[in-house]
Amino acid sequence: MSITGRYKIQAKTPIGPQTGVLSYIAEGNSLKGSATIMGNTVPITTGTVSGNSFSHGITLKTFLGKFNTIVTGKVDGNAISGHFNWGNQVVSFNGQRI
Repeated sequence: MSITGRYKIQAKTPIGPQTGVLSYIAEGNSLKGSATIMGNTVPITTGTVSGNSFSHGITLKTFLGKFNTIVTGKVDGNAISGHFNWGNQVVSFNGQRI
């Protein structure tokens, strides 16, 4: 199954659970799209796909300011899971295709 789609996620962040939406378009080994989390929608950067695994950059906007991170994960059917760094902590997320 293609990674292309929209996914409602929940991330376990240092400031508590946060919900969001990942919108992905896979074209060959390239991944494009956007992420909406904490009320902000931002484009993903340098996205790649390999099988059901993905990786991309993102600039998160929080009340503490902006920071860049790399998101990695995988899609299994309609389920998505992965992680990213939030400062010195690893934040995991999971969700479902919507």
